[in-house]
Amino acid sequence: MILSSNQKNPDKDDPPVKPADEGAKPASAVPERSAEKGKSTSSQQHKIRPSVADITPILDSYIAKRAYGLNDDVDYGQIARSIGTISAKDLTFARVLADLNLYGIETAQQRKVRQERDVLQKKLDEAIANTIEQKESKKETEKLLAEYEAKSRLGYLLTRLDPEVHERVLSDEEFVEKFADGEKPEAYVISIDIRRSTELMLKASTPSHFAAFMSTVSATLSGIMKKELCVVDKFTGDGMLGFFPHFYSGDDFGKRALDVAHKCHLAFSEIYRSHLPSFSTVLRDIGLGIGIDYGEVQLMRSTDGLTVIGRPVVYACRLSGAPSGKTYVNQSARNDLDERYPKQFRLEYRDFEIKNEGWVVVSEAIDHSIGAWWASTPA
Repeated sequence: MILSSNQKNPDKDDPPVKPADEGAKPASAVPERSAEKGKSTSSQQHKIRPSVADITPILDSYIAKRAYGLNDDVDYGQIARSIGTISAKDLTFARVLADLNLYGIETAQQRKVRQERDVLQKKLDEAIANTIEQKESKKETEKLLAEYEAKSRLGYLLTRLDPEVHERVLSDEEFVEKFADGEKPEAYVISIDIRRSTELMLKASTPSHFAAFMSTVSATLSGIMKKELCVVDKFTGDGMLGFFPHFYSGDDFGKRALDVAHKCHLAFSEIYRSHLPSFSTVLRDIGLGIGIDYGEVQLMRSTDGLTVIGRPVVYACRLSGAPSGKTYVNQSARNDLDERYPKQFRLEYRDFEIKNEGWVVVSEAIDHSIGAWWASTPA
């Protein structure tokens, strides 16, 4: 059939195309066809089905949303208006395409997003690792600094106590407060004197030999005292001074004082015997004189650190003028020993002359004194 120029062929001719909006997507999209409201034929739906290129913007937008973890709120309607009418089936197809990445299929846009995400994730992981490392390093530095400051602040006490209690000193403020300046604990005081130390120095082969001998004596006696929970006050140059406060040394503080005396006697004799080659002449009556007293003392901070003062200190020092190998106990200490530990120690009275005071009666701790150092030396 031949049609006139005024007639239209419905299979070939299309209605006029509406101009696109200024904000709409360009020409790659299929122009929107006009149709009466509510009318849509299968042939029209077939003609406007978009190509793969048409679906790509939807696909890339959907993938980008999923890659960045955003809500699935893609405005498919707006996209559809820019490329033509797309059915719900087409949209479902686009979503299915987007999920193909689960099977290792990804578009160029998806690959770019993933690569950017991986780079950012790597930088983030490195930043987190560096931050954690810096925080740990800072914490370790702060810990070491706090420990250093604590040891510097408490150095006056740490050097006088057994190393096994250092941790308690650093962590227990209440315990440290008991050593505060002005505190007045009950305590046993022990004073150790190297008898005839001046003559002993003159008999040394060389000054360095005598220095080595005295260094060994000081370190050994100090270790014995600290091990028995004695607070080592000082090395006097020719002896030691220490005290056993009840709050630190415990109920056995009197026993500990006598035990330290005996151990120090034995240790000194052994050291002297081992250092005989360091002397040009060997003196027989060389040994320790040890004095012990008991009572209330007062703790005092000085330029040298922690020290102790009081009557028991004075008399312990005076009684350390005892003969070599002897341990003398003042009467106040004997009274406390008899009360706390009845019949546990052999204490015998001895006459003793104190300079500028005269003759007094003291008690010798028989089992905590020793004989001459050379008595057990092989011939």
